[in-house]
Amino acid sequence: MLSCAHLEVEYEDMWDAIVADDLGAIKKFLNQGVDPNSGRESDNRLPLMHATLHDKASVVELLIDNGADVNGSDVVGNSCLMTAAFLGAVDSVQALISGGANLFHRNVIGEDVIDAVGINWRMTNYYANEIYQLGVTREAVVAGRDRVRPILLEAREQAAEQDIWVALALDRLDLVKSHLTGVDDITTIVTTEGSPILVAASALGQMETVKYLLQVGADIESRDALGSTPLLVAALFGHEETAKVLLENDADVSTVNFQGTNLNGALQLDWDVTRGIATLIGLSLEEEQLKKARVKIKELIEARQDLQNSAD
Repeated sequence: MLSCAHLEVEYEDMWDAIVADDLGAIKKFLNQGVDPNSGRESDNRLPLMHATLHDKASVVELLIDNGADVNGSDVVGNSCLMTAAFLGAVDSVQALISGGANLFHRNVIGEDVIDAVGINWRMTNYYANEIYQLGVTREAVVAGRDRVRPILLEAREQAAEQDIWVALALDRLDLVKSHLTGVDDITTIVTTEGSPILVAASALGQMETVKYLLQVGADIESRDALGSTPLLVAALFGHEETAKVLLENDADVSTVNFQGTNLNGALQLDWDVTRGIATLIGLSLEEEQLKKARVKIKELIEARQDLQNSAD
């Protein structure tokens, strides 16, 4: 009897091998020089995204081990981890987290991985089955998401315990305090992009953290790489209570960043630009709420200016 055990299947490209879950063939393509970070010619889909869509966790691991960007995304900014969570693909979620996937990535409309597991079935069915032709069922997706959510939350918690910036992103003041234990000079705590921790907390609207940071010596006039102060970013993103705390601590109302933007300019920055900046720092905003908050912040600033003028 003839054996087919050693017959080698020929695939048109690596993407077909990924769907077939053929690790040997994928390795062969990679050895032949196929770039794991180059998109498919027909639709520019990345190999790692293709593996994620088809829930091929072993392929996900192989591609990451061979240099695939674990945070690669599609045309609207959905990362592989967001896609796996959206589909309830438990094994792929775990493989991506183990590979170092960004747990806080947001797409172009500001959704993150936790939002992805909450998308309703109508939208899920449309994208998964009508657009991507995956053939997933509602029952399987719901069951998968029920397992994925605690995995994601636990991964975030663990990351927050190790990294002050993750703790800040999660608004975990207890962990921020823990990370700052033994820090003599809080002004040295700066992001890789050059944002002092007080500016970062103010941009996220974390009022209680801002209060604490001021108590332990944070510079209220510290500036990020663009020269924006805590008050300027709080005003920009409509964080009324945070702005109030900063003003009560005598933040400079005449502040101007390196681009020449003052508080009035920050309060008038248009919605699309503001939302784009907010998305970059992992902040979700709503347009109408922002407008209302900016009006109130302007009133607070004007009241502070009147008080300063009367004192002079």
